[in-house]
Amino acid sequence: MSGECPVCGQKMKIMSGITNEHITGDEKDLFVKKCSHCGSYYLFVFIEAKLSSGENIFSFRIDLEESEAKNLLDVMEKCPEKAYKRCTCPAHKILDQFDYSNKDRRVILKDEMDYW
Repeated sequence: MSGECPVCGQKMKIMSGITNEHITGDEKDLFVKKCSHCGSYYLFVFIEAKLSSGENIFSFRIDLEESEAKNLLDVMEKCPEKAYKRCTCPAHKILDQFDYSNKDRRVILKDEMDYW
């Protein structure tokens, strides 16, 4: 996952992260990152889905407004089990809804299918 800010090229810091369950049953990792240099926020999503025909590694980012980032960070902090993909707290559903409702804002970083 990208460590440099797409705006200024400086290193970003992970502010918070959570693991959700992708529709394939695989883990879907979501991280809010912030660039300490320019102050930009991003939601990064990484999925490594194991399919019957191979493995698909998929990652993307969504550029966030500061208010969106703060809201997502607040939601993530309320999760009691951030690393558990089947946690039933509201944070996991809210993050999935945010991701799916902002598909048009995704910047694809990697989409690789390895066939066996």
